[in-house]
Amino acid sequence: MPLRGHARAGAVSDLWGKQVEEESCFCPLSGKGTISFGDQSFPVGPQTAVFVPARAVHKIDACPGEDLTYIMVYAPPGPEQQLKNPGGYGSSSGKI
Repeated sequence: MPLRGHARAGAVSDLWGKQVEEESCFCPLSGKGTISFGDQSFPVGPQTAVFVPARAVHKIDACPGEDLTYIMVYAPPGPEQQLKNPGGYGSSSGKI
């Protein structure tokens, strides 16, 4: 099952270094941001999709002034259940 996520404008991920065993695909629906792998960062927005290899260290940040809404699809499914808890991605703390 895909996870629909929302990062508030200017939110910076506190999940840098988090790894999951599953492959995933990050697909922004609206807004703009960046996805980073190691020392490389790539701009993302609608009409882009990013493959995230299993165990890849990565993070997602929203651009200032624009919320980022996206879906994340895992293969096989499972990690999205951990991210659905209150206070997760897009919490009022300003962190993803």
